Amino acid sequence: ILCLLLALLMLLPLAVACNKKGDGGKGDGAETSDVAGGNAAGNAAASGDGSDESGEQIETDENGFQKDSLDGLDFGGKELYVLACSDPMYKELDISVDDMNASELNRALYTRDLKVKSRLNVKPVYQQVPRDEVAVEAQAMETQGDVDLYAPYSRLSATLMMQGYTRNLLDVNHLDFSGPWWSRDLLNKVTIHDRMYVASGDISPSLFGATYVICFNKTLFDEVEGGKLANYDAESLYEMVEEGTWTLDAMLDFAKGVGLGTDDGKDIADSYGFVCDPVHVDSLYQAMGLKVLDYNPDSSVKVSEDLYSAKAHGVVEKLNTFFDSPDGLMPDYGDGPLGDRNAVSQSFINGTSLFKVDVIGAVGAMLQNVDVGILPLPKYNADQERYYDVNMFAYLVWSISRSVTDDTLDACGAFMECMASEGYRTIAPAMYEDVYKGQSSESAEDYAMWDTIRDSIDVEGGRLFVDVFENKTYSVFRTAIVGRTTDYMSHSESYREQMNGYADGLNNLMLTLEDLYA
Repeated sequence: ILCLLLALLMLLPLAVACNKKGDGGKGDGAETSDVAGGNAAGNAAASGDGSDESGEQIETDENGFQKDSLDGLDFGGKELYVLACSDPMYKELDISVDDMNASELNRALYTRDLKVKSRLNVKPVYQQVPRDEVAVEAQAMETQGDVDLYAPYSRLSATLMMQGYTRNLLDVNHLDFSGPWWSRDLLNKVTIHDRMYVASGDISPSLFGATYVICFNKTLFDEVEGGKLANYDAESLYEMVEEGTWTLDAMLDFAKGVGLGTDDGKDIADSYGFVCDPVHVDSLYQAMGLKVLDYNPDSSVKVSEDLYSAKAHGVVEKLNTFFDSPDGLMPDYGDGPLGDRNAVSQSFINGTSLFKVDVIGAVGAMLQNVDVGILPLPKYNADQERYYDVNMFAYLVWSISRSVTDDTLDACGAFMECMASEGYRTIAPAMYEDVYKGQSSESAEDYAMWDTIRDSIDVEGGRLFVDVFENKTYSVFRTAIVGRTTDYMSHSESYREQMNGYADGLNNLMLTLEDLYA
């Protein structure tokens, strides 16, 4: 029965969650462009009568997946040149026959690529380079007119946009951003002054693989005897998630005072209740429902007052207090074994840590050593409307070169649309099996958490435009934790003028890009 249940659940599409304005999206009361006129998380599924929420009919395939509108296109074997990063969370482009059988995900990617080439009669030609070489390669290829599409590391997409290398995707034929294969949340966050230069979703499986979660050691959780954990097990945590009571306070309460910490100085051999790599800790800022960027009624960007708020101060204070206790471990980049970020991973792999922040894509490797369960990032409190699971930077965001000729532009739009659409039908169902197949952790409850996390993804605009803001969209909060700041209000306030300047620069750029680089 369990196998049948999992098989049925695997047919569910990976509709990357996104939200309407006023519902965890661009900020309460702010108007957004709502890119393609579709709804938010619900745009992925037809209603019982085969229509969407607006009443329009949705055409589905034999497995119930929504179909695209690309049938009948033929681009005569046109070659499309793609400059991409070679190091996202998963290898996801140009999978070879030799690599095809390495994993379920690779087989799905290989199948996706074959379908796209066959349906459109196109020949993608990939040049994949390390992320720190993308900007230089893009400059050279734009000069020569040798590039049609870009698929860089997420944070680099804004750099290409600022250089004028990419074009407004809202003006490209065959791109239908109302489809469930696009991340509506991401699209809304990057649409400023009715212009949108980048897109992602099921076109990049790394978008989900790079999603932050709470990993926990099932065995350790179940074996702790006495005290507050005596009446809890892994299933209890899953129930808390479903009930909406999985909060930061609840997690830290489980993590402290359960006999895991030591009082004789921390070292790598100690047990800890909660460990966190410093480069992952800023995910907890967004998890608390705090924003870095917000949006004005005209869809221009502004810096959210959340960044300077008493709520953010309270979160910093709470985390710093915990990480200074015997039950917490977060390196500070200092000297010694606990200044090394690897101490966090080693502690969890050793089976001596209860909770850890990491990304979905890292779970498979952990499962070789630890019976791992996954949970969404905790809420601020039970009154918070939903869970927010944000992404690290290691996923691909797509765009189309400004230098593309008119006879190639339609093919580029159709190629992006088909890659995303076929990814939604082919790749998404394979990802769960790729991570959990044959592992002791696999259970119906694990899939339920996987589904909850998938529906909780919230793309933070500040992380997409991080290079525009010179890393401040994450570093203001991160450095407050790493440096154990005691006065976060003054710390964050010192960045206000600088942050506002970055926002003004981004808004002005978006207004003038088409004139500057026409």
